Parts: sequence; C-alpha cells; structure tokens
Amino acid sequence: MRCETFRKKLARWLYSRWDIDAPEDIPLPDDLSRHAGECPECMKRLKTAVSLADAQANPVKPSPLLAGAVQERLIGRVPGGGRRTVLYSSVAAALAIILVAAGLLVGFPDKDHGADLLVKFSLLAPEADTVYVVGDWNNWNAGADPLFDEDSDGVWETEIKLEPGQEYRYQFYIDDSRWVADPKTPLKIDDGFGGENSILKI
Repeated sequence: MRCETFRKKLARWLYSRWDIDAPEDIPLPDDLSRHAGECPECMKRLKTAVSLADAQANPVKPSPLLAGAVQERLIGRVPGGGRRTVLYSSVAAALAIILVAAGLLVGFPDKDHGADLLVKFSLLAPEADTVYVVGDWNNWNAGADPLFDEDSDGVWETEIKLEPGQEYRYQFYIDDSRWVADPKTPLKIDDGFGGENSILKI
C-alpha cells in the first residue's frame, strides 16, 4: 500500500467514526495497521487519528493561538464582527480542530512523503542514435522517456519525476535493439530474459 492510499483510507475510517449514525466502535482495517507498522510517518498519523476518533469521549481544546488566529480572520471579514465574537469564537475553535486533523491525515508535506522527486538518469553511449529509460514507473513503455545528448559528448541524459519512498526497476533501451542495465547502479536483479534490471530506491 502506498502512503497516499493509506492516508485516504485512514481519513475515511476516521470520518466513519465521527458519523453519529455509525456504530460506536468501528475497527481499524487490518491493512492500515500493517502499513503503519512498516512506515514510521504513517504510524504517527495513525496514532493521531485514533486520538481524534476518541475525541468525543475525551474532548481536547485547540491551542488558543490557533483558534484565535482563525477567529481573527473570520471576524475581520464580517462588518460589525465585534458584536458576533461569541459565535465566531465557536466557529474558530471548530475550524482549528478540523485544520489540524486534515493536515495530519492528508495535507501537510513532509520530507518522506512530499511531492515527487526529480531524478536524473544518464548513460555514456557515444555510439547510440537513440536511448530511452524504461521501467516500472512508465509500465515498461519503450518509447515513453527518451534521453538526449544535446552537446554530442556521448552522454545521454533526462530527468523524470518519481514518487519518493518507492523502489523502481529499470533498464536503458538503445537504438530500438539493446537493453542494458545502468552501469552506475550497483543494485541489480535478474530480469528473467538473460539480462539484469537496475534497482533505484528513493
């Protein structure tokens, strides 16, 4: 399971726990527990979600600074907002809790599960006319990701966005006829066709 899938399923489970018509105790799906046991960041999210799921039994007040900041924004947008301070204080507190929960479950980027990373691939192949990098991320489509030798020095290069926290297998495809593993990557595995796949972990 990918971390993005985990966060979405965890959010659905948490919302179901908050449903007033739902049973009091909806068990956590086993696949979420298994993934959290393998991923420290998702384990943090799981622990937070469990705490939020029990919030009705153990209510927690949001930080006064966070609630105050939301309240200030709300009142600042409404003429005569000062007369509605009590109403908007309640709204601010509720929004503060929602913002914290949403960020912990799905929203805030972190170093392990942030945006895609730009990975550079290069191959020294001065004799080649065409070079492609082919792997798991493009479903082994031999024409999807070409490399370029823009200064004609024999070094073919390209950059591809890949999801972090994954392991990818790949090869270079030269002149529509030859498959070669990346000579700069020590991690390799048999490809089942007499050659080797390079392994990239990010």
